[in-house]
Formats: sequence, C-alpha cells, structure tokens
Amino acid sequence: MDSAEQQERAAVLALSKYRNDKSLYDPIKQSDLQIQEVGALQAELLATRKQLADVRAMARDNPQIPVLENRARILSGTIGSEMAKVAGDRSSLSSKVPQYEGITLDRDFAAKYLQVALDSLEQARANAMSQQLYIERIAQPNQPDVAIEPKALRNVA
Repeated sequence: MDSAEQQERAAVLALSKYRNDKSLYDPIKQSDLQIQEVGALQAELLATRKQLADVRAMARDNPQIPVLENRARILSGTIGSEMAKVAGDRSSLSSKVPQYEGITLDRDFAAKYLQVALDSLEQARANAMSQQLYIERIAQPNQPDVAIEPKALRNVA
C-alpha cells in the first residue's frame, strides 16, 4: 500500500509541476474556450462581411465601406492569431495536450491502484476479524475425585 500511496503522490506532484511550468491548468478546457472565442469572432466576421456586402449593394461610395473592410481585416487577423494559439506551432495548446494527457493518465492510474490497495487492505482486515477464535466459558471445570486412568498395576504385567 505504501507503494500505491507513493505513486499517487508522485503523480499529483508531476501534474502540479506541469501546471506550474506551462502556466496551464487544463489545456483541453482552455483550448475549448479558445475555440469558442474563435467561433464568436468568425460569427462577427461573417456579420461584418454581410453588412459590407449590403452597404456595397446600396451605394458603392458609402463612407462605411472602408471602415467595414478594415474591421473585417482586423477580425480575420485576430481569428488567425487565436487559432494559432490553439493549433499551430510548439507554443500552441494542442502541442501541450499529449504530455498533459499522459500525466493525468498516470495520476488516474495511481489513484485507482491506491483504491484497489485500500480495498484489499480492508478485505484482509475483515477476513482476519472473521477468522479469530472466540472461547466462552460455559461452566466451571471440575476436579476429578479419583483418578480413573491410568491404572498402574494393570499396565505393569
């Protein structure tokens, strides 16, 4: 059981060290948040492009056209940079997920191993308790009046 406890502690420490070194709590959840943000930016870009198309259809020399084009360009750049944070080079969240998954898998395995060890210990204790012998005195023992056996004279011949 000591081995299981040590493995559990080592796995928790490894996960904590990873989180501190990478400044990430959970890269999977953080990448989900980043992807949601990218989705919102893409929706905003789509709305801006639609608005730009509508303005162009009404008047080609509308003063809003350069503003909307600039906004669409900025949104496209922001989407690109946010996507690079999620899936891109070595500093992206997706590159950090495999190591994180390995560490969490080790932690989960160590926790299950510890639970199995604790269950085995509890079962061994219960088994030992059920195998103990209990003796209860029902009546006081009596001293014999006269020795019946061995009969010394009969055994000599």
